[in-house]
Amino acid sequence: MQWHIKRGYSDSLQGSLQSLKRGVAQHIALLGPSGRGKRTLLLEHLASARQQGFLSAFLNLEKTSLTPEEFAVAFVSRVASALGKQGEGMDFLLSLTLPLESASVVRQLHNELLKIKPGQEQLLELAFSFPHILARELQKQLVIGMQEFYALLSLNNFSQIKDVMTLFHAAKSEHVSYVVTTRYLAAMEPYLPGFHALSITPFNPKEVREVAEHILGKKDIDYDLLYVLTQGHPSYVVALCQRLLAEPDVKRAFILETLDASGMIYQHCRWALLDKLSQARGETLLKSALLVLAKHKHLRLTETARFIYRSAPVTKSLLERLMAVDLIIKKEGSFSLSDSVLSYFITKTSSGFDGELSEQQIAQLMTEVLP
Repeated sequence: MQWHIKRGYSDSLQGSLQSLKRGVAQHIALLGPSGRGKRTLLLEHLASARQQGFLSAFLNLEKTSLTPEEFAVAFVSRVASALGKQGEGMDFLLSLTLPLESASVVRQLHNELLKIKPGQEQLLELAFSFPHILARELQKQLVIGMQEFYALLSLNNFSQIKDVMTLFHAAKSEHVSYVVTTRYLAAMEPYLPGFHALSITPFNPKEVREVAEHILGKKDIDYDLLYVLTQGHPSYVVALCQRLLAEPDVKRAFILETLDASGMIYQHCRWALLDKLSQARGETLLKSALLVLAKHKHLRLTETARFIYRSAPVTKSLLERLMAVDLIIKKEGSFSLSDSVLSYFITKTSSGFDGELSEQQIAQLMTEVLP
């Protein structure tokens, strides 16, 4: 379902292609939590670029082995695959018939990798230079999509790499447009100079109804409640509508979808929680702070510190780490979870409503106020 196209996001992306045709590369960062449709939007943009005669390449950084050596080969392989022949690895690259300078980059990469101790920074410089050189030699424009751009930062963990983002940005050129996605908004902002930020926002009530009617047809359901419960989060809306195909009561469907292990929302919340906590330090205390904020909604720093039995400075550090991975927000001096569905999930699963709900538990939850 191409709901984001109806919402106008493609206008900005198509504008970047028109700019690239004029020789001015524009770079776009698609920002938003998991489940907002960033990957779908990115892949559709790359397909549109190919249809308009651009070269395009896609790299999922979360599924790429991020040692400098392996990343350099994978990156150059994905860019080279834009020419039409798909493959991975050094043997694949050496088998290609490339223009003179591009072939030289591949040979330099190969020779560096043959050394007992390859120069890791040089490998990245060669890799990042390859798209520009290839596009210039072919007199083409190239669009590169990179999913979960934040993962690139893990290359800074290697002693030879001082600042991978400086290497990346130094190699950008007028021939190559980058479109990247990231779900860590606060943490990534300093690393996106020169990128136009495109925030993928939740559906509004009208759009929620459109999606619901697309999945369910014209059914007599409480669309206002559907919006309130999901807050317009695209993946929550779709999951709840699919549950409503078999369970017509919106409230009961939400409970099952969010707290029963068979639910897509349950799986999403569980994964999102594990994923974001893994990006922060001090998981046990972070979980304590999250549970307190989920149960009590809006708390000030001193109130949170009192609930978790820690000093204000320690609590402040915990809250800053949770904000860095976009789990919580601060508004008018109070802290709360950024996702009301995740807040409900944390509160109820910590109280024993987790995995396999009995009819008695469902009946109890049906009497309670939902998020």
